[in-house]
Amino acid sequence: MCIKKQNSKKTKKRQINNDTLTTSQTLIKQETWESVYKKQNTNCIYNYFLSNFLIIFEASFPVIYIQKYKHERERWDNTKNQNIMQT
Repeated sequence: MCIKKQNSKKTKKRQINNDTLTTSQTLIKQETWESVYKKQNTNCIYNYFLSNFLIIFEASFPVIYIQKYKHERERWDNTKNQNIMQT
């Protein structure tokens, strides 16, 4: 499973698989959330949590860039059309 973000020539994806999910779970378990529980201001609690979560997310699910070429899309479209015709 990957999260996609389109660029002009490259596709930006995050590498999400069993290994990266395990890494994120481990990092979340290791995080001390005491500062979240001690704070009184809801906005401060949310900002602290979000900041820590995003650091873990970025560390666990690295961004990869994939170059896509026009002919690959055309080949996929042709295969898809052939499969539709066969059914």
